[in-house]
Amino acid sequence: VLYVNTEGKFPVLRLKQICGTDFEDVAKKVIVLNERDFWGISDLVDKLLLISPIFKMLVIDTIAKPYVDALLSGEKGISINVEIARQVALLKYITEKYKLFTIIINRAQSLPSGPPTPIAGSIVSFWSDMDIRLMKSKQYRNQGFISVLNLNRVVPYQIKYRGLF
Repeated sequence: VLYVNTEGKFPVLRLKQICGTDFEDVAKKVIVLNERDFWGISDLVDKLLLISPIFKMLVIDTIAKPYVDALLSGEKGISINVEIARQVALLKYITEKYKLFTIIINRAQSLPSGPPTPIAGSIVSFWSDMDIRLMKSKQYRNQGFISVLNLNRVVPYQIKYRGLF
């Protein structure tokens, strides 16, 4: 597993929760790369063409943070949008070419009216086979819905100590 972390410290606790008693075995198979810069992510995605055959899974956590930081730094929005589209398209190509399981984690932004929407959502969704959206339920604490956007399905879930059920 290649885990690309863009938000700072790698969430070891999250990995422990996912792996349970197999943490020691799984941790040996995870390579973590920390890259916070938008253009650094771009370079990394280009290099994945060379190193992807040695991985079975790729996680980008999250694609939104470097994108937003680049926009806030004053870079031209159109060049940033073109580049994130290129990055996601190349990730799709790499995923298909090397038969990887790829997860691109994104963030949502709150809008004055309507539900939160994914950052650069239309760009990421265009290249995704499946979009999964976790939403909290207003009715029940620790419950929500997983929305599989491309399949038009909604599945209820409950947050428990050991994960989502």
